[in-house]
Amino acid sequence: PIGDYSSNTSLIFAGTFEGNNHTISNIYMNSSKNYQGLFGCNKGYIYNVNINGNIISSGQYIGGITAYNIGVIINCHNAIYIQGSNNITGGIVGCNLGNIYRCSNIGEIYSYANNGGIAGYSDSGIEECYNNGYVHSYGSTTGGITGYQASGYIYNCYNTGNIYAPSLIGGIAGAAGRSGLSTAYIRNSYNLGSISGSSTVNQIVGWSNANGGSSANVNCYTTDATVEKLNAGAYSNNVWENDDFNINEEYPILWWQAPTIELNKKQAYIKSGENLQLEIVGAHCNVPVENLENVAITDFTWNSSNEDIATVNQNGVITGLTEGYTTIYGRHKEYQNVNVMCIINVSKAENIAVPQVETGNGFTAILKANGTVWMTGNQDIVATGTGSNIAENDNPYNVPQQIKINENEYLTNVIKISAGANHVLALTSNGEVYAWGKN
Repeated sequence: PIGDYSSNTSLIFAGTFEGNNHTISNIYMNSSKNYQGLFGCNKGYIYNVNINGNIISSGQYIGGITAYNIGVIINCHNAIYIQGSNNITGGIVGCNLGNIYRCSNIGEIYSYANNGGIAGYSDSGIEECYNNGYVHSYGSTTGGITGYQASGYIYNCYNTGNIYAPSLIGGIAGAAGRSGLSTAYIRNSYNLGSISGSSTVNQIVGWSNANGGSSANVNCYTTDATVEKLNAGAYSNNVWENDDFNINEEYPILWWQAPTIELNKKQAYIKSGENLQLEIVGAHCNVPVENLENVAITDFTWNSSNEDIATVNQNGVITGLTEGYTTIYGRHKEYQNVNVMCIINVSKAENIAVPQVETGNGFTAILKANGTVWMTGNQDIVATGTGSNIAENDNPYNVPQQIKINENEYLTNVIKISAGANHVLALTSNGEVYAWGKN
């Protein structure tokens, strides 16, 4: 693992791991040690990574992303086959004392007890996650999302994987609640997976109010789950969406599972009278969706939120009209849940620059649309561009000062600025470059 926590408990990952949605393939571990996973123990932030391979361990605390979590895990997805012979095994996390958001598991998990598709054991938060992997135990306390939810919460999650154990089996959690801890809440979740075992079997939680503790199931469903029911109990009406893409056999899906379309512009500046052509530069789908792999601009219906500022035609061409801003919306003609948007700022025709703000060591440089540059903050730097050093108590509100070329002439026609720690560069429309600050 990254950080051999089983050998040295000071080896804790406390930084930020950004996977950029890449996949780490063919992970293989075969160990008798505890704390096996991509990370041994996470106290930091792990984002946006997919993993596959095999983990085999006779130790406890086994998880695809991390064995032990006291940090934050967001948008991570496990397809690793995990085989254990001990306790506390999960597709994303073995033991969760932190927070897990927007994660999924499709890997098979097989171990002794306290096994879950997302976490083996949890006494903290799990939100907007799903499991589609087969989770089975030869002991007890096994669930689609967590094996044992001692306290904390499971919000807006679902399970479609088959779950088996001799006892204490639940579609969402094998057991929930523990003496001495706060109530474990399972809310706005549903189960479609087959649940089987010899005793204490339930579609949502196998053993509620476990071990003298307290638990509560709120707004949970099985095959009667609908978007309307789930969103009615969610903190946001946008958590659940209809499965227009047959990702989940037409049962509700989480908002982040829906395909997303990327435009060439998320925000753009144009002048009145100018046109801008929107283009599709990518489609991101968790599963292949017919008609979205080669999506085109004309597959969307386009509208402007303020047609006095800018209009858009059905070929995605935006035309600036008057100064102001508007939002351009596109809705897919077939898949109503697939939407795109772009914020458009329209400036006067005589403006020459896109407004820009740059910062350095205690100063701020501002490029206005009319091509002038202004600065505020650190007077040691500002004075090199304005020619005057104003004492702080003479300018208590840091009113921006305009940059000059010399004592009598202001810098104009600037189209781009860039700032370092102690200097600023400015590029003009005729290709000249000006600089000020410290060498």
